[in-house]
Amino acid sequence: MDKADIFNLAESLNCEYEIGLWTEINSFFEYQEDSISSFDLKFQKEGKTINNYFSLDVNMKNFSYQAAQSLFHQLVQFIEYKSATFYTQEKRATAIMIYLLSATSEGKGFLLQSKIQ
Repeated sequence: MDKADIFNLAESLNCEYEIGLWTEINSFFEYQEDSISSFDLKFQKEGKTINNYFSLDVNMKNFSYQAAQSLFHQLVQFIEYKSATFYTQEKRATAIMIYLLSATSEGKGFLLQSKIQ
C-alpha cells in the first residue's frame, strides 16, 4: 500500500471537515510541549491530489525516526475511528511524511497528511 492507494480509498469516503477531529488533534499537540517545538494544522479543500484532508506539520525538538513514529502512533490512538485505519510513510533525510486514513463502518472518514521533522 502506498500514498496513491490511501488517496484512492479516501475518495470513496465522506471526508468532510469535522470540528471534533480538529479539536482533538489540537488538544493532543497542546500536551506535547516536551517533545515538539511547534505544529501547524490546516484543513485543505479541493487539494491537488485529493479533496478534503487535514494537513499537519510538526517540528520536533529532537527529531529521530523512532521519536516521530512514536509520536504519530500516540496521535493515531487518540484520533482514529475504530472501524478501519490505514497509513503509509515516506522517510526523508530529516523528516517523515505520513498519510493516515481512518473510517467508520458508515463511510465517514478523514485523511491526514502529516510531515514530522
